[in-house]
Amino acid sequence: SMDAFKNYVLPIWKAGNVPFTDMAPYNESFARWYYRLVKLEHAFCFEAERYKLKAPNGREYNSLLFAGTVDLAHDLDLFRQAIGAEQLSLYGASYGTSVVSVYASIFPQHTFRLVMDGVVNPAPDVTLRAGSSARGIESVWDGLVKDCETSLVRNMAPDEVCPAAPSAATKTMKVLLGANKTKAAQLLRLVQISVFKYQELFGPLAMACVEQFYSGTEVYGCNETFQLLDKLASYDTNRSEANESDHFQIGIQSMVMGTDSAGRLNEEEFITWWKTTKDRDPIGVKWATTWIIAMSTWPAYARPVPPVGDPALKAVIIGNLHDPNTAYENAQHMKTAFPEGYLVTWQGYGHCLKVTKHATPLLKAYKEAKKNQTLPQYTNAVAKYACMSKILSYLETGEGVEDGHTCLLPEPIPLGKAAVKALGPDDDDDDGGAGSSGDSSDNSSIDSGNSSG
Repeated sequence: SMDAFKNYVLPIWKAGNVPFTDMAPYNESFARWYYRLVKLEHAFCFEAERYKLKAPNGREYNSLLFAGTVDLAHDLDLFRQAIGAEQLSLYGASYGTSVVSVYASIFPQHTFRLVMDGVVNPAPDVTLRAGSSARGIESVWDGLVKDCETSLVRNMAPDEVCPAAPSAATKTMKVLLGANKTKAAQLLRLVQISVFKYQELFGPLAMACVEQFYSGTEVYGCNETFQLLDKLASYDTNRSEANESDHFQIGIQSMVMGTDSAGRLNEEEFITWWKTTKDRDPIGVKWATTWIIAMSTWPAYARPVPPVGDPALKAVIIGNLHDPNTAYENAQHMKTAFPEGYLVTWQGYGHCLKVTKHATPLLKAYKEAKKNQTLPQYTNAVAKYACMSKILSYLETGEGVEDGHTCLLPEPIPLGKAAVKALGPDDDDDDGGAGSSGDSSDNSSIDSGNSSG
C-alpha cells in the first residue's frame, strides 16, 4: 500500500538501513520491511547476468557461488605455491581471522605462524554469528557504563565524575523506552556512535545526554552534541556514496558470510529472533539485525566452512574485552580450536588490537624517557602499542607471548564534564587511546584485511 511505502519502505531506502527516527529500530514493521527489501535486492543481484560465466562447453556458472572463505583459502594456497614458499605466516584481523583460521585448518602443513586479531565467531551458523554481533555492541556499552559508575568512587574532582552515575544503564533504558521518541532516537543514535568507534570522543557526550534526557536538567555538552553528529553523518554519507557497491552496502558481506554460514531464517523466524534480541540486547539489536538479515536473505545454498582448528599449531588469538564488531567470547571459542595456542586479552576499547598509526612518536617518547632515566608516561595508547609489540615479536621470532596474557588498560575512559571540555578537533584519531584501532599490516606477513562491516 502507499501507506506502507511512505511509512516504512521510503525511510529505509533513504537511510540504507533501519533509521533511528521515531525509534524505528524497536519497531517490528520496520524490521519486516528491512528484511524484505534486502531480500529483494539480493535476489536481483544474484540473478544479474554480469555475474554469470559461460564455459567453452556452453555450461553456465554463477560466479557468486564461489566467493566463500574456503575458496579464498585455496586461492591463498595458490599464492603460496606461486611464490615458492613452503609455509606462510598469516595475520588475520576481523574477517581476516576467518580466512587464516580456515587456511590453517585445511593446510596446517603450510602454516608457519598464525595470528588472529578481533575474531569472527568461528561457528558457521547464522543465529550464532548474529547473536555474537549483538553481544559485541553490548560489551562496549557495558564497559562505558562501568567506567561511568566507578567514577563516583574514585575520589575524583566533581567535573571528572560521570554525570549519568549512578544507574546510567537504567536511566538510558528509561529514555529509550519512554514516550518521547524523538529524544529516545537521538540518544540511541548517540550511544551507537559512541560504542562503535568514537568512545573517547562521544562517550562523555553520550553520558551527558543520558542524564539530561532522563532528568530534564541541562548538562554541559549535550546540546552541542547533535550538531557534531549531523556533521559526521554528512561526512559518512558523502563517503558512502563515493564507495557504493549496492544500495544497502552489505552485498559483499552477505555473499561471503551467507556462503560460509548454515541456516536461513525466513521472515517469521527472523521476527521471533528479533523480538528476543531486542529485549536481551537493546543496544546491540540494530547492528545484529543487519547481520542476520544479510546472511539469511542471501539466495545461494550455504557452503559452510569446516570446523576450524588444529591440535598442534601455536596460534596467537587476540580478544578485546570491548570490541563492538567481534565479541570477546569469539576469541575464547577460537582458543579451544587451537589448544596449543596463546590467548592474549586487551582490556581496552575498539575493533582489533592493530595499531601502528602513532607508533613512531610513542617509540620516540619512550626512548627519550629511557635516555633521561625517567619513567615513561603509561597512557592507554602506550599500553596498546606495548601489547601489539609482543604480537609483532612473535611473528618475527615465534616467542614473547604467553597463554592467558592480559594487556592492562591503565585507566578507564574519562566521562565527566572535564572530558567534554578537553575535546578538540583531533580527538577522534583512531589510535588516540583506549579507542578503536588504526590501520596496519606487517610487511613480513600476509595481512588478511579488516572487512567485517
